Amino acid sequence: MSKKDVIYSNCFGKLVQNNTSYEYELILKGQQFSFSPKSLRCFLKDIKAIDLAYYLNNSSSIESFYFPEQDILLVLSILELTYLKDLVLGSLTMFELNSILEETIYLVF
Repeated sequence: MSKKDVIYSNCFGKLVQNNTSYEYELILKGQQFSFSPKSLRCFLKDIKAIDLAYYLNNSSSIESFYFPEQDILLVLSILELTYLKDLVLGSLTMFELNSILEETIYLVF
């Protein structure tokens, strides 16, 4: 197993699991953010809760998002926000798939 495994990526960024430090790294637009498993869950939940339709209908072309628990400020275009949501939903799907595979393997063996 490599020291870092990509969980999910798209043209905007990627989420990587660091197997040495047991942390996660989110790489967006050349910036890298590190998360403990608990803080990553909170961040993913916050991003998942963003209503894209609201921002498409009621905002300017650029929005800022502050996540105080992780001390992260992101200034994103609507397109970048869409890519970030895809990154989050794809990562959550991969986590879920990994859990299902792990449960299946333990049941078989």
